[in-house]
Amino acid sequence: MWKYSNLPSGIYGDQSGLIKGAFVDSGYYSFSVSCSDAVGSTAEAYLTWNIQPKTLVRSSQLVDVQSQHVPLIYDINQVEKEQVEADDQLFKALDIVDK
Repeated sequence: MWKYSNLPSGIYGDQSGLIKGAFVDSGYYSFSVSCSDAVGSTAEAYLTWNIQPKTLVRSSQLVDVQSQHVPLIYDINQVEKEQVEADDQLFKALDIVDK
């Protein structure tokens, strides 16, 4: 079971571990995600996103562009997989150094 705390406005998480939506405002957003399995094991992650405001454009030829909300899909399962792979590589490197 997935639980999400303090997700920013416009962002939501589903029961497959995906975080989706579009940011409404720029700013720093800190939130947590937890997941528990059938035997009661739980894992938690704490994340902070820095969403930047519009960038100042210095040009004599400005074009008016309508505001676009960019959809976000954040797959916590993929992040976990990449973290496990990175950890494995780190441990292998440390084994070499220790020898």
